[in-house]
Amino acid sequence: MASTAQKRLLIIGFGLVACLLYGVGAAIRGNVGILLPALSQSSGTPYGDVSLAIALMNLVFGATQPLWGLAASRTSNRTVLIAGSALMAISMVGMMTLQSFVGLIISLGFVFGAGAGAVAF
Repeated sequence: MASTAQKRLLIIGFGLVACLLYGVGAAIRGNVGILLPALSQSSGTPYGDVSLAIALMNLVFGATQPLWGLAASRTSNRTVLIAGSALMAISMVGMMTLQSFVGLIISLGFVFGAGAGAVAF
């Protein structure tokens, strides 16, 4: 069994990793507008459609935060943070590979919004 000092270090380490995940998710979500021209060009969708995907991302982010909080209270914070990190990573791959408006809506709007909601503890 781990000593009290080891448990404290583990808790502090987990807290620091959680804060780092939150910072990355908030930074990407908050600055995705800067990438709007690049997303428009790489996905081949008009500027307005990319703006719609970003708006949907913010809506999904706000709508899923309470659901992720409920999931964290029923399972664990670790599970929710891992799920959120996975969703954000999947979303990044989707945004780089999908070349359509529907793909952008799914990857940026729904998947990234839900992942950012999960890591925003």
